[in-house]
Amino acid sequence: MNPCDIPRVSKQKFTKTDSIDARNLSKLLMAGLLNSVTIPDIKREQLRSLFRRRVHLVMYTRSIKSRLKAQLLYYGIIIPDDLDNAAWTKAFKAWVKKIKWQHETGKLMMLSNLKQVEYQHYETNDISNHLRKYCRDNYKKEYDLLQRVPGIGPLTAICFISEVGNIKRFKNFKQLSCLVGMMPTTYQSSDTNKTQGLTPRALRIMRSYLVEAAWQAVRIDPVLREYYKKHTGKKPNDIIVKVARKLLSRMYGVLRTETKYEIGLVK
Repeated sequence: MNPCDIPRVSKQKFTKTDSIDARNLSKLLMAGLLNSVTIPDIKREQLRSLFRRRVHLVMYTRSIKSRLKAQLLYYGIIIPDDLDNAAWTKAFKAWVKKIKWQHETGKLMMLSNLKQVEYQHYETNDISNHLRKYCRDNYKKEYDLLQRVPGIGPLTAICFISEVGNIKRFKNFKQLSCLVGMMPTTYQSSDTNKTQGLTPRALRIMRSYLVEAAWQAVRIDPVLREYYKKHTGKKPNDIIVKVARKLLSRMYGVLRTETKYEIGLVK
């Protein structure tokens, strides 16, 4: 069970012992107020671990790239405008290797960072290939159905399969939306009614992938594009979260009905 979902009285914030916790859990269990969380089987758990390994590699690669650019800035080396972008092309790497340093230690430092980036890139691609092959062999139906949804690529599909798991454990879409974290935070008391940002309780990896997929979906699916335009005037980041929730509902629908998604037409 999730510790955050265990009801507690106010005095338990100040007085906590194992015996008090055990007594409280026993009373809640007898009253039927405790709900267990879903524990994935070892097969899906290890798939999840490999996918998260890839996520960590991508994050670490990003930090190395930032450190390398910071070192260039620190030593007053200006990156040419045609090479200064997020994508590290072969031309940029070749330019870094040709930088002339006053001392050999500076060059060794920069080459070491560059080697790290190249290794992380190779390792990330290798894991990605293994993940795609594994899902094609073991979760082919879910893998293919998810990729029929506009904006959902191989990695987003793998993220859903590994992080969310079996779609049939959800009674309705609202339960899935709560798990992923595509629900607003609300506060209502008397005449006060506030709706704030997205709930902090979420599968953050899945939510992040969904938002990125939503940007692609509005370019492909005319229905989602019209939905995005309907909210013109609001903040783009707020609108794309709405689109991401729509996208999640489509993923839920195709898996629940086992029907291939067809891009809709706007009349």
